[in-house]
Amino acid sequence: MVERLVRGTGGVIITLRMMLNLGVRIARLTATGMRLRDGLGHYRLACVKSRVARWSFRISAAIAALTLALAVLADEPRVEISAPGGAVRTTVRVEIADSEGQRRFGLMYRTHLDEDAGMIFVFSRPTHLSFWMKHTEIPLDMIFADVNGRIVGIVANAEPLSEQLLGVEGDSQYVLEVNGGFCQRHRVTAGDLLKFVGFVPQAKD
Repeated sequence: MVERLVRGTGGVIITLRMMLNLGVRIARLTATGMRLRDGLGHYRLACVKSRVARWSFRISAAIAALTLALAVLADEPRVEISAPGGAVRTTVRVEIADSEGQRRFGLMYRTHLDEDAGMIFVFSRPTHLSFWMKHTEIPLDMIFADVNGRIVGIVANAEPLSEQLLGVEGDSQYVLEVNGGFCQRHRVTAGDLLKFVGFVPQAKD
């Protein structure tokens, strides 16, 4: 999975930093080779060239890994949350619950959810939706959105294992579940917009 290859944006930054460090080392090695002028200069320069070749191979491997990581990230389903003015507040990697069975099971029995991860529930049409937390072991924020992806309401810090029905006023077609407190940390509010990236939200049933 992509998280094993590169841990989100932070992993991309680490890979780029590694490539930059390799480039600096190559520049230093090349400069060292150019300064060699004694009787063993040819031998030493050959050694330097060999080391440069090895570092060049490592850079090529790093570039290939980065390219693959970016390709995987580009295809990974995610939801971008933006303010009414268009400024992006945050992006969430999502699992998609677009069938009745997936929607019923949801995030039950999970003991951990990454900060930038969540589950998007996709329904066939807008309706008044209610959720509960039965068998759900971690607190969640539930973000309800209409057919256009506009957030109509938020249930914050839903209590784990509770069987109380939770919902917001108005009809919704999408519900994004994330860690409890997520909306407060990222200043997500009603009126913000969900943008679906890497997938088309369409209910199977």
